This record gives sequence, structure tokens and C-alpha cells, in this order.
Amino acid sequence: MKRLERLYAIVEYLRTQRLPVTAARLAERFETTERTIYRDLAALRDREVPIHGDPGPAGGLHLGREYSMPPLALTADEVFSMWLSLRIDAIAQPLASGHTLGQALSKVLASLPDARRRQAERVLSRVVISKPPSPALMAGAAPIVPAIFRACERAFLASHPLRLTYIDRAGVETRRLVEPHGLMLSGPLWYLLANDVDKAAPRSFRLDRIIEAHIDEGRRFEASDPRLLFREITEHGLELQG
Repeated sequence: MKRLERLYAIVEYLRTQRLPVTAARLAERFETTERTIYRDLAALRDREVPIHGDPGPAGGLHLGREYSMPPLALTADEVFSMWLSLRIDAIAQPLASGHTLGQALSKVLASLPDARRRQAERVLSRVVISKPPSPALMAGAAPIVPAIFRACERAFLASHPLRLTYIDRAGVETRRLVEPHGLMLSGPLWYLLANDVDKAAPRSFRLDRIIEAHIDEGRRFEASDPRLLFREITEHGLELQG
């Protein structure tokens, strides 16, 4: 679980507890160390979250009654990160804190101004969680370069075209100008679901086969549901629900 997700999950967990809890209990629940929990608590207090600690055998940490979740100035990247982690956990192997994180994310989305919430929901609707790949597809899989993933993610979130250098399954290197309408996770493979501008046709690009990715920040396109471009997603039931 990423730190931002854990911070909100800690607050939501403390909100639901009738009795104080220890840092050791929080560390166990969120699968981290007590040292990390103390750093998280300090960060939350810096954000004026009233987390109090009571000494003694019956003491522990609790959330002040005066606390109410304020409107949050989360970026699209942060909302995307929280939602994606929750979806992957829910479909693959739910964590002990998954239900708490789900509640926290719902509150985060509800706290956004209407226009920003609708924008976030439109972005999230363009992410497809698909069935796992076949052994044949996995045979040639390689790690994704973090900078490549970040460029694809940013272009997807902001609706900017991307200039790619891509190596296809036959080993042929090409350069493409694409509009990234969607992202698809077929764990552990990631695909960019895009419109190939030069070919004027939908094309999917495996992120581990992209060797260069540059965002064209001077241009934008109107993003659409990738399921409309790639009808096989719906027709062949490729998308996992949940």
C-alpha cells in the first residue's frame, strides 16, 4: 500500500474504533513497521488531523471527536493511484485493510467538488482490469521502465498525445504518434489503449515493449471510453468486474 493510501486508511480505521488502538496494532493491520506508523501519525498531525495518544496499559491512539474530513485537494494522479491499488487488491488478493481503504476512497471522492469528482470518475472509467495473460504472452514479458510507465500515465490522465518508440512482437521498431484513451492491466502486463494517429485506427501497446515515450504537452485530444475503440473487450468478456 502506498503512503498516501495508508494515511487515509489509518484515519478511516481510527474513526471506526470505539477504543484506543496501539501503534503495534496499526502496524500489524497495515503490514508495516511501528516506526513507519509513527512517521505516518506525525504526517497526519502536521495536516491538523487530531490524533491523540493516551498513556498507560489501557491507553492508545484515537481520533478526536472534533475531526471531520475536510475537502481534499488531491491531484488526479493521487486519486488514480488510490483507486487502482484498491481495484487490484480487490480482484487479486484483498488485504486486511481493503474494506477500510475502500471506505476512505469513497469519502475522498465524495469530498471533491462536483466538477472534479465527475472528472476523476471519467478518468477511472477508462481503466480496464482484464483477465490474466496466457503463458505464451508472458513468455517474452520484460520489466516496465518506470519513466515509461509514468509518461504513459501522465499522458492518459491529462489527455495529451504520446510519441512512442515501440518494438512489436516480431522485433520491428517503429515510431508512433498515439492518443492514449485507456490503460489496461492484464496482470502483470500493462497495455496502452490508444488511437494511432498516423494509421487512424485503434492500437494497443504493451508498456514493456515501449522503449521511448515523450508527451506532446502542447496538444490535447478528447478522450473516450476505450471499450468503444476496442469492442473485443466487451464482446469477448475480457474485463474483470468487481
